[in-house]
Amino acid sequence: MAREADARGRSSRTPQTCLSGLVVVGALAVGLPAREAAAGNRETNPLSNEAALAGGAVTALGRDTGAIYYNPAGLGAVRRTQFNLSTQAGQFRARIVPYAAVADLPGGTRDAATLSSLQALVMPSSLAVTRHLGRGVTVGVGYFAPDYDYYDYNTVLRGAGGTTEYDARVQVDGWIYRYHAGPAIGWQPHPRFRIGLTLFGTYGWQREETRVWIDTASGTPESRTDATRTYDYDSKRSVFGGEVVVGLQWEFVKNLHLGLTFRTPRFVAFEHSRSYELNTSNVDRPGGGDDEYKFDFDDSPEPSARGRVAPMRLTAGVAYALPRRRGWISGEMDYSPGLKLSARDINIRPLWNVRAGARLRTAERLYFGIGVFSDRDDEVHTHKFPHFRINYYGVTTGVEFFSPVRLGKGERARSIVFSTCIAVRYSYGQGSAAQIAFDLRDAPAGNVGYEIGTVNRVAFHLFAGHLGMGTYF
Repeated sequence: MAREADARGRSSRTPQTCLSGLVVVGALAVGLPAREAAAGNRETNPLSNEAALAGGAVTALGRDTGAIYYNPAGLGAVRRTQFNLSTQAGQFRARIVPYAAVADLPGGTRDAATLSSLQALVMPSSLAVTRHLGRGVTVGVGYFAPDYDYYDYNTVLRGAGGTTEYDARVQVDGWIYRYHAGPAIGWQPHPRFRIGLTLFGTYGWQREETRVWIDTASGTPESRTDATRTYDYDSKRSVFGGEVVVGLQWEFVKNLHLGLTFRTPRFVAFEHSRSYELNTSNVDRPGGGDDEYKFDFDDSPEPSARGRVAPMRLTAGVAYALPRRRGWISGEMDYSPGLKLSARDINIRPLWNVRAGARLRTAERLYFGIGVFSDRDDEVHTHKFPHFRINYYGVTTGVEFFSPVRLGKGERARSIVFSTCIAVRYSYGQGSAAQIAFDLRDAPAGNVGYEIGTVNRVAFHLFAGHLGMGTYF
């Protein structure tokens, strides 16, 4: 939630409540704060066939169109024109969050409710093409969607505590996506050494709608105090920016390859946003003499911000190429420093992730892949609602098969090769989540409100499907 609506200004708390959840998903992004979504899980979506098979461990030997995103140096080894389309296939997101909303009642009792979101989604995650120009130079251009999410949460708390009847409701809708698109070049000046560069333009869009309703009735029918409160928040934000990726691949010993990439801080060049916030409250007391009504509406434009929204990232990987083109085994680690910008509400911790995988040729035209990976959240803490801070650890596996078609003698290429990749991923996540706590303890006096807390020991499960199709000329 963008702004806390509790006029009494209570500090947030951290109840030690156990929370479990289920996420069945082709891609997952965490809950959306009301700002440019710089933080969160970074490797939710595999953006190429090789990455989907090997758990994303492609920095040292990746050579399909995903090299545009992961390590453009890999383009230097490409000698055929490639066209590739990848999508997160068969996505179904079921998020079930027990104890995400609680109500503290008169008499010291507490009520709790589950916040849930069920969504089906299919998302094209990448579209890229590369072309070899000669003299070890290959160029490419691609579109990638590393971050996408849609959520629709709602819950109701209704009942009675002492002489107070209550009805509290929460409805949160949100959309968030971020696209990277741009050209890349890879050059192989020596059979064992390649360098590359990608220039990305980035576009992010997000919308959040949050609605909270609280209605209480305390006392007897003859002497009753009614207190209501509503909070309505709507925000839209578009962000245009960019980043640069520089990489190298080096076969420093026969069949042993080193890969390095440097991803510059992602920056915002232009931002457009608008939002409104509405707070109302009403108290009807017996006799009508002390009734209260408040109305507060704020649609002040937020200033356009420029500058960094994500820190730089370094990735180092080592791969072993199996003899006779039997595939490869790879491992890598990336690191990014922290970034704290109070003006943009950005607080990112230093972060590392590891990935390891293999892409093995099991038949003349068939490759099998398996990999393990981490996808840790870079947020320092959860302080918005809804918001999750989840560290994922997962496994991926799949197959890619090739179907060559021979061309006539007058064609520029001898054949066209079609590829199809099918992969699945499973991740187990642990972390924390934001909680909304309604304070109804003083409802008989007409005082109702809420505060944002944190629920620890969150457990999520994530299932993902990947479908990729490619053409090689």
